[in-house]
Amino acid sequence: CLNLIKDKDNHDKIVLDLGGGNGSFGVMIRDILKAKKAIVYEPDSSLVEIGIKENKVDIENGKLEFINDFMEKALIKEKDNKFCFILLKEVIHYSDEIFFSNLIQFCSKYLNGILFISGLIDY
Repeated sequence: CLNLIKDKDNHDKIVLDLGGGNGSFGVMIRDILKAKKAIVYEPDSSLVEIGIKENKVDIENGKLEFINDFMEKALIKEKDNKFCFILLKEVIHYSDEIFFSNLIQFCSKYLNGILFISGLIDY
């Protein structure tokens, strides 16, 4: 799916990784798409600490930002940004219908690219 947008001009856009752990997938996608930066929302502070340690240069260069908070907060806080890719990997089991409704509204305004959702749902 990255081939659909990797040749687009993403230099001024952002990859948003919701529930992104240490940020490894967000960083990889940012690099493939040549996006300006990746923003990773992760509620587990120990994973954020690992990501910060592993990515100091990117953080110092403004190419990566970690936010130690829940993914729902991104839909409120990130309204000043434009995204080329929004990633939810292995986090949909933490979500509900309200979150997905808000996510679709958010994407319709702030995403010019791909919404990628993966994981298992066990209800």
